[in-house]
Parts: sequence; structure tokens; C-alpha cells
Amino acid sequence: AGSWKTPTPYVRQDGRWVIPYEIYARDAGSWKLAFRRSGVLWRLASTNIPSDYDYALITAGNGAIVMSAQSAFPNKGLVSTSTDLASLSFSSIDFGTSYPVARLHFHNGRFFGTAAGNAFVTSTNGTSWSSVTLPVTGSVSSIAYGNSRYVAVLSSSNVVISSTNGTSWSQVGTLPWDSATVSNPKIAYGNGVFVVVISSSGTGPIPASKIAYSTNNGATWTVVPVSDDYNSNPAYRYHYKVEFGNGVFVVASRINVGTNVGTGLAYSPDGITWTGVSAANTPFGTNVEFIDVAFGDGVFVATQATHNSPKFIISNDGVKWRAAALNSGVPENIVGWSALTYDQSRRAFLCAYWQSRPTKIVYSKFE
Repeated sequence: AGSWKTPTPYVRQDGRWVIPYEIYARDAGSWKLAFRRSGVLWRLASTNIPSDYDYALITAGNGAIVMSAQSAFPNKGLVSTSTDLASLSFSSIDFGTSYPVARLHFHNGRFFGTAAGNAFVTSTNGTSWSSVTLPVTGSVSSIAYGNSRYVAVLSSSNVVISSTNGTSWSQVGTLPWDSATVSNPKIAYGNGVFVVVISSSGTGPIPASKIAYSTNNGATWTVVPVSDDYNSNPAYRYHYKVEFGNGVFVVASRINVGTNVGTGLAYSPDGITWTGVSAANTPFGTNVEFIDVAFGDGVFVATQATHNSPKFIISNDGVKWRAAALNSGVPENIVGWSALTYDQSRRAFLCAYWQSRPTKIVYSKFE
């Protein structure tokens, strides 16, 4: 007779069809949850994270959740293969680095860990790590995967490197800024374009534009014109993250407090023309420091460090944002929300935060 699969529901919003955040159905005289997307409701996980280190970085892939002790502790990390997000059991891992792993990434089936001193390690299972030799001196700040290759940008450098397998790397180009200007660049790929955003905390002058794009796999870069308020206004000094999903790029930024010029979020369909999210389309208005944005399950999630609540906001399209809900037990007044990631195998967003030891993890899953 075969089997039936419940179709994914769509609703009409602003002239296009989108998947709703959640749906309730009437059953036996009461309303029951029929559908809730990842990112909508956040819960606190129970973990065995030790209290001796600050495990504030997190990423996930291939069924593993990986964290690193980013403070002054070399080698230290944790890995979990638990399927129950409510109760995560971690085991210790050794990255094999002489410096603490300060950044974690997962792309196209491979984990990457970055530390100072030119240290760069990789893994496919999150448990066994091997060292990778870089063709240049520097610390990898961000990695993206597209057009069958990895492209990476370096912290405090304008060098761009690339690899087809994640283990053998070569320099392919340079960003269109002086190295002294570049600070913690972030990269994303979508619609055939690599996009890089930078923060302006380097030793050089603040550039007029802090966004650039490449259509030839990082070989050459074009600075985005400064014709729009979002990219040209000097109040947007720190672009913390760029993410791609649902056909649009989204940038999370820090707005200088007191400037009242923008929301800290912007979107672009092509990485070239950018529009700042209007104050009417977020729960906060202006003067917000968004520290991370992630995409998964058809939803963008952004987290901020300016206001007590809400800590997480969500969007289908990067244009209109609404507050996510926190389950009982998740405090609203946490300032130290840290790394945000999407776990495809568990169909959930994860966020690690540190305010007092041990590090806590909150999650939001599809249900």
C-alpha cells in the first residue's frame, strides 16, 4: 500500500511562500504542537562539561559536537556524539597544538581548528586531529566552501588561501585592503559568490567599505560600493559574521553605542548590494551588538550581547526578524552568549555561552 509523508506546510508572506515557524493543530478538543522549526524555542542542555576550562567555542558536523577551551589552555577540547541534546556527554580531546584553539569550523564533511603560531588542524570525526601546513604565515580566521573548494581568510592579513581537499592549501589571492586594516575577516559562499566582511580594529585606517566579493574563487576581489548607509556609515565598525541561506547573505555587526544609525543586521541577494534591516523589522530598534548569525533548517538565527532579552532572533528571509522563545531554565540576563552553530545531523541550533564556569549549552531543535 506504500507509506505517506506529511507535506511541508507553506504560508504566504510578503508576496512569496515560506515555511511557518510553528503550527498547532486541534486534536480531541485541545491545541497541540504539530510543527516547530529549529531556532524558535531554546532549551538548556544538561552536560558533563568540566569547570576547569572555558569551553566557549562550538561547532558540529558528521554526528559530532566539538568544543574548544579558547582561553590560555593549549590542546584542550571536548567532543560529543550524544543524540539526546537534553543530556550531552562529552569526552576530552587533544588538538595537538601548542596554543589554544581559538576558532572552530565545519564545512563539507571536515572540521578545522585554528590557533595562534600558524597552527591549523583538521578532523573528519571530531576526535582524531592532524596538523595542516599553511603556505603563508598567519592564523586562519574563517573558512567557506563553494565551487568544490575551501576558501579561507587569515586574521590580521589580506591573504586568501584555497584547497580542494582541506589538507593541501595554496595562496590564491589577496583581499582589497591593506593587511594593517584587516581584522578578523569572515567569509561565506552563496549564489556563485564568495563574500568577505572585516572588522575595523586593525592598526591601519578605517576603510570606507568593509565588504568585498569574489566571483572567481578568491583570486580577485571587488570592494562593495559605499552608496548605502549600512556599508558606508563609520558606526558599523565591526562586521562579526556573514552567513548565506535561502538565497540571501546576512551580516551581523556591532553598532557603536549612541549612534542610533542602524540595527546591526543587513542583507543582500548577491553580496554586492546591501540593505540594512530596518528598526521596525527587529525587536530591538537601533544600537545593537549582534555577535553571531547562523543558518539552518531554512531559518536564520542571530544572537546579540546588548540587551537582556530576547537573546535570539529568527528570520525566514533576513529582512524581517522576530524574537525566539526561551524555555524555563534558560536565563534571560546572560551577557556572555558566545558561539552559535547549526547541527544538521541533529537538526538543531547550538549555542555555547560562558559567564561563570562551567560553560553552558542551549539548543533549539526541530520538533
